[in-house]
Amino acid sequence: MSYSKKIEYEVTPKDSFRVIRNCPKCGRKTQFHNTKKFRVNANGNRLDIWLIYQCGKCGQRFNLAIYERRKVSSIPKEEYRRFLANDEELAELYGRDIQLFQKNRADVMEHPSGKTGCRGLRNIPQPGEIHGGEGGF
Repeated sequence: MSYSKKIEYEVTPKDSFRVIRNCPKCGRKTQFHNTKKFRVNANGNRLDIWLIYQCGKCGQRFNLAIYERRKVSSIPKEEYRRFLANDEELAELYGRDIQLFQKNRADVMEHPSGKTGCRGLRNIPQPGEIHGGEGGF
């Protein structure tokens, strides 16, 4: 009798996505990388929060919107504190959120290293580990 075991995986990038866009200083499409810094702007009781990306050639900056015109009370206090502190871990987390890039209509490029992580959805392996069936991969 044969038994088959189904294992599901989720492939996630280890590094932030790079954005491909026209750079006004360079005059052509270039790669913008995550600076791991946020810009927080308040207008009355509304907040705008952006993740700052920078051109790899000339340093021109591009703001990727995370929150726009949101009430201060709608943002979790701990997350807001992390935005103000330019928390690098939070910046990396948002830099790997493909939905954020889609919302901003930003063209993304896989990181040049091509590094991705593989995480089992049922049994989460340790970083760098990939578990397969009996024979593995």
